[in-house]
Amino acid sequence: MQEALQTFANMSTIASVIIPSSAVLVLAGVVPRVGPGRALALALRSWVRRAKKVSQRDDATHTLRTMLQNLGEDQYIVVTGQKGVGKSVVVNTATQRTCGVVNVTVEPGTPHKAIVMSALSEIANFRVGFIDPRPSVRRVLWWYGWFLPRPIVVLRAGERRDGQDYADIPGAARELAGYGLRVLIDGSTNSLPSEVLTTLRQAVLELEPMARNIMLSIPEYAGLLKLLRDESLEDVAWLVLGGVPAHFDELRLLMACNEPAAYRRVIVNYILDEVGKAIDRRDTMLAAHPSMKSILDLFKTQNEVPKSLLTQKGISSPSPNKVLRVVLRSHIAKLVPADTTMALVLRFCLSTTPSIEVLQKLIANNKGDGTAFLEH
Repeated sequence: MQEALQTFANMSTIASVIIPSSAVLVLAGVVPRVGPGRALALALRSWVRRAKKVSQRDDATHTLRTMLQNLGEDQYIVVTGQKGVGKSVVVNTATQRTCGVVNVTVEPGTPHKAIVMSALSEIANFRVGFIDPRPSVRRVLWWYGWFLPRPIVVLRAGERRDGQDYADIPGAARELAGYGLRVLIDGSTNSLPSEVLTTLRQAVLELEPMARNIMLSIPEYAGLLKLLRDESLEDVAWLVLGGVPAHFDELRLLMACNEPAAYRRVIVNYILDEVGKAIDRRDTMLAAHPSMKSILDLFKTQNEVPKSLLTQKGISSPSPNKVLRVVLRSHIAKLVPADTTMALVLRFCLSTTPSIEVLQKLIANNKGDGTAFLEH
């Protein structure tokens, strides 16, 4: 609290100094004629914003803040991972109480220029299509160069569906970084073209599912996890759903909408439904791309395989690919299952949805708690 008050006091001091003095400097032709008010408005607008949900991933949040502080010129940051793993919550937590943060939602297929103009319009704080925001942005950044760290543009990539093109995020990120902005891309692998991870400009924060001990320590999940233990479903839920907060949030909502007598049935149905959907995704992909079978078969014994195998085997990767995703391991692109449920389906080559009892037997026969093969 004391630090926040001190920051606000500093910003108030800056405002009291730069706005009156700017008039004199403008008349002298020393500084741009427009900018201090917009710069201060941008700083205050994002500084007062608080994350609706605070991430429990303290290590990831600290890492992202450090990356933002040390981001070089013309570089950008990519926060990625499987859908529902909590990327946006980490981004929101790491950037709250920060001056000069703007958020831009990027839908699939959005061209380079449209992304850049949307971001610059947010920085300039006006959205009139026929007025070029770039002159105002340069003036705003001039003031930031004197008093505050570079503004942050968060590009949030929307989920792609079948037949949709990638948004041109890599080109937009490079151009925005060229303006002197710090660019942070928030998106799952399925939403981002592979080149966003394979240039020399990116710094990547790959978020894996939450570790089990972290999930157990979060108070809001305590009731649900106790219920899973009481029903002897905790291990099988972890095997299928992994540490993906979105799944556990959905289960909590379902519990709130049902009577206690129906809890076990609702949980079992949710778990089996997720397995069935993963099987359908795999089968749909293989029907359209049968050559991918040789790659998928490798996951019966491996957790990840080099992405270069696709080129070596002359296989074109499906797009979008909801069975596998690309991660970087020591700067080498690897293929891993798209999510924890898919890892289960590929490891045990499931062809139909098994019963909950069969899944529980798989746990007993797979290295104790059955989660070792899900760890990348």
